[in-house]
Amino acid sequence: AYWFNAPVEQALKNSLIVGQNYYNYIEKTHEYFIYKNISDVEKNDLSKFKKNLDKSPFDFMEIYSKSGKRKSLIKAARADFLQIDPFANLNKIEKFPVTLTQSANGIKLIKTIVKINGSYFSTGIIANSKILKSLDRISEGYDEYQQIKLMKNSVKITYILALFVVSFLVIFSAIWFAFYFAKTITDPILDLVQATKEVAQGNLDFKLNPATNDEVGFLVSSFNSMTEDLQITKEELQKQNEELENRTRYIETILRNISTGVIAINSKGIITAANTAFENIFQIESANLQGKFYEKVLPKKYCETASKYIFSESEIIEEEVPLQLTIKKDPKNLILRFSSLHDENKMSMGIVTACEDVTELEKAHRMAAWREVARQIAHEVKNPLTPVSLAAQRLQKKFPELSDNKIFMECTRTIIDHVGIMRSLVNEFATYARFPSPQKDMADLRDVLSSIIPLYREKYSDIDFKVSISENLSRILIDKRQISQALINLIDNAAAAMNNKGSININIETIKNNSIVKIKFSDSGPGIKANKKTRLFEPYFSTKKSGTGLGLTIVNSIINSHGGSIAIDENHSGGACFIIEL
Repeated sequence: AYWFNAPVEQALKNSLIVGQNYYNYIEKTHEYFIYKNISDVEKNDLSKFKKNLDKSPFDFMEIYSKSGKRKSLIKAARADFLQIDPFANLNKIEKFPVTLTQSANGIKLIKTIVKINGSYFSTGIIANSKILKSLDRISEGYDEYQQIKLMKNSVKITYILALFVVSFLVIFSAIWFAFYFAKTITDPILDLVQATKEVAQGNLDFKLNPATNDEVGFLVSSFNSMTEDLQITKEELQKQNEELENRTRYIETILRNISTGVIAINSKGIITAANTAFENIFQIESANLQGKFYEKVLPKKYCETASKYIFSESEIIEEEVPLQLTIKKDPKNLILRFSSLHDENKMSMGIVTACEDVTELEKAHRMAAWREVARQIAHEVKNPLTPVSLAAQRLQKKFPELSDNKIFMECTRTIIDHVGIMRSLVNEFATYARFPSPQKDMADLRDVLSSIIPLYREKYSDIDFKVSISENLSRILIDKRQISQALINLIDNAAAAMNNKGSININIETIKNNSIVKIKFSDSGPGIKANKKTRLFEPYFSTKKSGTGLGLTIVNSIINSHGGSIAIDENHSGGACFIIEL
């Protein structure tokens, strides 16, 4: 605070004011002299002016033209030795009069420039270099003082921090010495406490070295004897436990690696064990099974079947039961094998159920059969395609006079083109039992719908088609022909289900930050029964008497080949509802 008191700052300010007043005095004196002798200069009476200059305290005078070029340099007799350079860029000075300093051969000069009638007049004196240096030092000292003043708070904080660090070190040292001396007293007790914890954690090899022969030393020796006895007993128990663990581990490894789900339920209905396969089949975590009553955590259909065996009075149970149930909207076909459990005294301990999921196996059998049928159908369909194509080509050659007939040429060309399309479809269908790979291109779903809906509105006049498309729908990479075929199959199925009367709603929007196009297709028909939803996309499965069972299978193949998905959704207003995501 002493460094920043008011007298120091005021002294610096007063010194700076003295220097500024010195420059102002010089400027006023120069200006007065110029105006007093300006008439002699303007009359070009320089001899008279030079006499006045010799008598004045000024050493020289310069006269500049309006363009800033020096016209005359008049020096007093005492300053004949001076070599004074003219001003450069005099026209850039904005305010007059102005007092400046200039060096001439190592000599400091003070000049005052006055602008009169467009011309420039400058008078100067040889300055006392000591005074100028003192003024410069005063100015620099004042600037440095202002900078130091800005650091006032930082300096205070630095000293406070230094005091805090010293105080902290003193306090820390006092505390450290206090703990050090206390540690020499408490160490033996703490070692015994640590040894007790080690033994409690099972480390019976931990030993203490008695440091004294007093009561604490006797206590340490007794502790070491106790740990030796415990170590012997532990080794005997470990041998027995290892045998039991090996057996248990072997059984658990078998159960964990078999694909059949296994669950054990005691005679009170409490679940005692379940393997990973069972958890996966029923989609239940093991934490929610162990120790729970079976009816609270297992599906109702399973419980109804299992309850006949859990509380059965029969001594031996060995039965196999098929079961169909839905787990989290996922239909499953299971084969359950129930076996009773008994101990060595033939007392009932409950039952064990082995569950085998045959859903995918049955589906694979159906798909294999479908592929075989598909190849046979493709073989029969492929034979007549070539004659049909040749017949159309022959018609074009036979009747060249009809080449100008638009309808004739369009019909024959359509026959030839679509026979080619059917041939490629049949070839791929027969080879891989799947729909042809899509030929994708950037397309707009609005164009796809605009080519389909008007035709079907005319075909099904009693069906109300409602189409809603999001405004920000962008073009996507699809096979327009295949997507059109998928939508046509859905429309035909919906029309047949509604007996060609009702409404069909098609809503298209983008989801997940415009990365997925969602098509919601719903109708006002009778809907789809729950027991038929699982097989709806399988080949040759149809809910219609005259259906081939390939319509929705083809739709599913088209959507999957586009990297999308199709699913059946709930339609609260009735009817069927399909969700397509591309």
